[in-house]
Amino acid sequence: LHAAAREERLSNLFVSAQIAPQYLNPTPACAGRLVMYDPGQCLLDHNWGGYMYYMSPLPPLNMTIMYSGKPLGRGAKMSPTDIHSVEAASMDMQWSALVSTFKSMNHHSPDLLFVSPFVGNCHIVDRMLGAGSVRPKLVYLPINPMEPPPREVTPDFFEWWSQHGELFLA
Repeated sequence: LHAAAREERLSNLFVSAQIAPQYLNPTPACAGRLVMYDPGQCLLDHNWGGYMYYMSPLPPLNMTIMYSGKPLGRGAKMSPTDIHSVEAASMDMQWSALVSTFKSMNHHSPDLLFVSPFVGNCHIVDRMLGAGSVRPKLVYLPINPMEPPPREVTPDFFEWWSQHGELFLA
């Protein structure tokens, strides 16, 4: 983000697509490691504001958008506020809801878009950035460290959740 700040002014706003908090204990944090790391939480610690899209990958499928952080400039802090919730009949419909609400944001250039590996992969990022006016300055999409380059792998996200989702219900 420091490099982006040299080219244009930062908005101090991020967007984070995360798994709903009830599925992970502890929840992703700035001090977390691997899939438990959330750069959005780091930015909140530095008085930024952000939209958190919390996705529930298991029935009942839903998505909740929360806003937290600075409402009107540095120094002010807003506690997490539920902005919008959507129920979906399938994961694909849930992704469509994520994409449509992301594209309708009234912030055309957030500084960071983070997509947790529990929520999606490059396919959802392609859908989010495909057509629309919202253009983040930086996209943070974790990769699978178990697959060394130059090997390219695109996992079937929906299939993974259908096979392993019960592990998150314990």
